[in-house]
Amino acid sequence: MIRSAVRMGLLTLAIGMFAAPALAQDDVGFDSPLRPGDVLRVSVWPDTDLSGEFPVEIDGNVYLPFLGGVRAIGIPGDELRRQIREGYQSAQRNAVVTVTPLYRIGVTGSVRRPGAYMVPPTDGFFDVIATAGGFDLRAREDRVSVIREGQVIVLNAKDAINKGETLPLDALTLRSGDQIIVPFGAEPWSRRDWIALGNFLISLILLYDRIQN
Repeated sequence: MIRSAVRMGLLTLAIGMFAAPALAQDDVGFDSPLRPGDVLRVSVWPDTDLSGEFPVEIDGNVYLPFLGGVRAIGIPGDELRRQIREGYQSAQRNAVVTVTPLYRIGVTGSVRRPGAYMVPPTDGFFDVIATAGGFDLRAREDRVSVIREGQVIVLNAKDAINKGETLPLDALTLRSGDQIIVPFGAEPWSRRDWIALGNFLISLILLYDRIQN
């Protein structure tokens, strides 16, 4: 019985030693400033009751369990992460805390699922397009725009996909509040359009046959 208890204790300790670094690996840097509507994904180990996704409120704070209101707007990402980590570690010395921002990115126009998406800093332009379901048949992939604080970045996503050309770094690295606009091109042909074309071609063939006879 004692031997089993000791073995179980060693196993629990080993799991903890490997689990804590795994959580720390999820921490990613973020340079883009946060805005109201963004979200902080906070993970606290081993007290997972403190973990969750918490929005940045209009007053510029994010309200976290145990810590209460923490200023998020106007604070560099590394400093914000340090404050949150030290706050939880002051109550639990060995706590492993990861903080990942989720930026609010808008996608409108000719995609399958337009809308606002919460994405981590590791997601780039094409990741967000994929999250929105990808380009639809009418998309002008060569004239996609990223709107950022009044600046318009025009991208040729078609050449990037077909020819492997690189996109501007500013577009690949999205920031909070970016709006991706995919313009509509020509409407794809409907079944009725194809039937009309078929009838027209048949009429031409019949007319040509009649003239020949």
